[in-house]
Amino acid sequence: MKWHPWWNIGLVLLAAAVVLTPLFFSSGWPAAHENSRYAVLLDHFREAWAHGHWYPRWLPNLNGGYG
Repeated sequence: MKWHPWWNIGLVLLAAAVVLTPLFFSSGWPAAHENSRYAVLLDHFREAWAHGHWYPRWLPNLNGGYG
């Protein structure tokens, strides 16, 4: 069986995947300051829902106006 030049690229990609894959799973999620924000937004949403607003008007503005 003849060694094809594309196999070199495949071996390099496979070696990179073996080396880099554990890095993605060992570090966990990056730290953020969003934990308390979601609790506050849930409370605002619950209050708006209780007052009869099915979809609060401020909800699309949560993501910088792209919501």
